[in-house]
Formats: sequence, C-alpha cells, structure tokens
Amino acid sequence: MRAPVVVRDETFKKDLAKLLTKYPELDKAIQENEYLLGLNYPLPHMPADTSSPKVYAVRIDYPPMGSRGIGRFLMTYHATDLTPHMQIPLQTFTLLTIAERDED
Repeated sequence: MRAPVVVRDETFKKDLAKLLTKYPELDKAIQENEYLLGLNYPLPHMPADTSSPKVYAVRIDYPPMGSRGIGRFLMTYHATDLTPHMQIPLQTFTLLTIAERDED
C-alpha cells in the first residue's frame, strides 16, 4: 500500500491566499496538519456537513498568536475510503476550505 496523500482544492488555495496577507505563517500550520493527515494520524475532527459523507472540519491553531491563536481557523477536508492497493494511495485527503473563526 502507498501512503495517504493530501491535495489542496482550488477553493482552498484561494481561501489561503487571502488569509496569508493577514497571517503570513498560516501555511506552516497547514503543512503540519497535512503531515499528520499523511501519516493517517487521527486528528480531532467533526463532520462538516451531514449531507456530504466523509467531509470533516478541524480547527487549526496559529501559534504566532499564542493562546489567542488556538483553534483560530476552521479547515474542511474530504477523506476517501481506504484503498488497500499497491498502485494507488491508501487514502486521499482533499483540503476544501479554510476560514478564520470568529473570536469567542
């Protein structure tokens, strides 16, 4: 089996580009989560939409803001079913959107 892969949807790329003007180190935080998804590490996620199976949301921390950066962003992604096949990835995670969460 090949390792899981993480890809970025065009909408995600556009969302991220807008946020990077205000949060220049956000891509580093995203890359850490991509790494964990690629390891198939169970991130604390929740279903994002009950009508769209396998679409999940996860909070992303922004460490440069200290404690105010905890869970600062909400990222959605789609996870395919596991595929135990030697020629294709075990699983594909597609990052769909990222948005700044309102301060609580």
